[in-house]
Amino acid sequence: MSNETDLVTSSVEQLAAKPINRRKVVAGMAVAPIATSAIGGVAAPAMAATIDPSDARINAYKGQYALSGGKIIDGYFAQPRGKTNLNVVLVMPKGNALDAETENEVRRHALAGYLAIAPDLKATGGALSLAGRDAMIADMMTALPGLKKMAHGNDHLRIVGAEG
Repeated sequence: MSNETDLVTSSVEQLAAKPINRRKVVAGMAVAPIATSAIGGVAAPAMAATIDPSDARINAYKGQYALSGGKIIDGYFAQPRGKTNLNVVLVMPKGNALDAETENEVRRHALAGYLAIAPDLKATGGALSLAGRDAMIADMMTALPGLKKMAHGNDHLRIVGAEG
């Protein structure tokens, strides 16, 4: 037992005796976020990759989804193929309508294991589109309880903004 303690003590003393090179420490810190994102399942550069809409790992479609209470969401929907009990991610588009970047982000979230939705705010909001983006977003926020209860969802919901 004392041999193990002596070994640990001598290793710590050796480390303490070495001078610290600030440049090496900072360089190591710069690598840490990249390594962490790679360990998390999807490396950061891969998140920027374009996912084919017909990718066999996901189910993706543009259409409508009726929520309880009569609210209908027009948008782009994707989820991992054959999976249920998923966290729901609402991807808010940069503009009032869907674009290719937003749809691709929905597919990336689906590959990461989420039921992802990007609403077409203009189509979903209907007459509210005349009142502006804020009114359409407020209308979408009233649909959040229904989005949490979607089929294949598990009552957990996150809202993210589309990147690009």
